[in-house]
Formats: sequence, structure tokens, C-alpha cells
Amino acid sequence: MDRRETASGFSGAKGDDYADLQDTKTEFVTAAKNALEADLTEWNCMGPMVICSNSSFAISNIRKDNYGGTIENRSRFVLEVVASVSEAIGKGKTGIRLSPYGVASDMPHYPEINATYNYLSEQLNKIGIAYIHLVDHSAMGAPEVPMEIKKLIRKKFQQQDYPLGGMTGKERKPIFKAD
Repeated sequence: MDRRETASGFSGAKGDDYADLQDTKTEFVTAAKNALEADLTEWNCMGPMVICSNSSFAISNIRKDNYGGTIENRSRFVLEVVASVSEAIGKGKTGIRLSPYGVASDMPHYPEINATYNYLSEQLNKIGIAYIHLVDHSAMGAPEVPMEIKKLIRKKFQQQDYPLGGMTGKERKPIFKAD
């Protein structure tokens, strides 16, 4: 895959063609099916979010097609992957791991971060997956996920939520109680 520098100085993918994106989605669906065949009870779409962390973020996504530009377009790939996986293995067995305010590869925060996760959580709720595993890496030195975005995600995503990262033992409990 060709790489190039973005305006912010970060190296970003030049852009996979549509066939590459379809192949990647198929690979995620196959991985989810294989996980269930191996007697796992659910599949957490962590992989697509790792890929889509870059595709959803305004700084690293430099695409000029339907997968770049607006929040909706930058979120398209992760939502298509999650929808395909949930259709293949069941919504009740599909979840996703989100890391708002994560610091992977020194990626800086961007002005649309709250709007991006607002949109993602709203769309993930519409798909009807079982849960969002919201990760807070502040216990490992990353910035804390602000309560504002936690509440925003909880408001938009009405299914089950998982505990935040960095919690162990008795601390490990959902951050919100069901309404």
C-alpha cells in the first residue's frame, strides 16, 4: 500500500480501492465465523476499529471517495464491517471496542472527535449490536476519556455497555446503570 504525508505530517494510506475494502470486510466476517466455530461466545470488532480508528479520524483519513471527508464517510467502513459481521453471526454476539481520546501512534485529538463518536454510537445502536466496549487507557498514561463523551455514547447507544479499560476486580463494572 502506498503511503504519503498528510498536511499534519502523519503518514496515511493513499487509499485502498473499493475491491480491497470489500475483501477486508469479507476477512472480518470470516474471522468472526471462525471464532464462533472455535466455541467463542461472541466476537468483539476490535480489529475493524483499529483500522477504522485511522479511517474515522479526520487527521489520518485523506481519502477523496465515499470513505473520506465527512464524519459519515469516514465512519462508513467500520459501520459496514460491523453490520456485515452482525448479519453473519448475529447481533447478540457482536460488539465493538471504541477508544475515544486514545493516543495510538501519537495521533493528536481532532476537533470533530465528540461528533465522530456521537455518530458512531448512534449508528451502532441502529445496527443493534450487543455492546460497545469503551476503553479508557488513562490508567496507562493516556488522557482520561471525558465524562461528557461517555454520557454522549451512553445516550446514543441503548444496548449493553462494557466497563472501561484500566479497571480490575471490584472496580470492573459498567459505568452507567440501565435507565
